[in-house]
This record gives sequence, structure tokens and C-alpha cells, in this order.
Amino acid sequence: MDFYSALHDVLFVAIVTAMVEPLGGYMERVFSRQRTFLDRLCPPVERLVYRITAVDPDVEMTGKEYATCLVLFGLAGTVLLYAILRDALEALPRPATASSNTSA
Repeated sequence: MDFYSALHDVLFVAIVTAMVEPLGGYMERVFSRQRTFLDRLCPPVERLVYRITAVDPDVEMTGKEYATCLVLFGLAGTVLLYAILRDALEALPRPATASSNTSA
């Protein structure tokens, strides 16, 4: 391991360790339904998304609905990732093969 890799690892661990206290406190406030600094921004956006998608936030999902959403979300993510990677891989230069590297 070279110096820059070690430095990268040390910085990563230091940043993650430094973020434990503020993010943990924020999560505690969110899950205990106390006010947070994002309360003015998030609820209007959340209500807009609920209105656009016709979701009632007070109604719980059944197990069948949850399983269906889980499978469809995973499938959509897989298809999207495939499309992104396919475009990215097509943009890369391809090595010459024996058939395309011959001269007459």
C-alpha cells in the first residue's frame, strides 16, 4: 500500500468517525419525532411527492403490496443500472481483434 492509499483510508475513517455524533443525533431526533433543522424543507417536498404519486401517508402497506414494490423497485434499478453501464461501456475504446487487425 502506497502513501496516498494509506492517507485516503485514514481520512475516510476520520471523516466517518467525525460524522457519527451529528448524524446519530439527527437520526435520534427524526425517529423520536422531534423537530430537526430540515423540518421546514422536507415536509412540503414530501407532501408534493405524495400528491403526485397518489399515496396516502396514513395508510399502511400490506405484505403483498410491500413485496410487489420491493421487486418492482429492484427490477427498475437493475434495468436503469444496465442501461447506464451499457452506454458507459460502449463509449470505451475496444482493443483491436485479429480479424480487424489484418491487412490485405
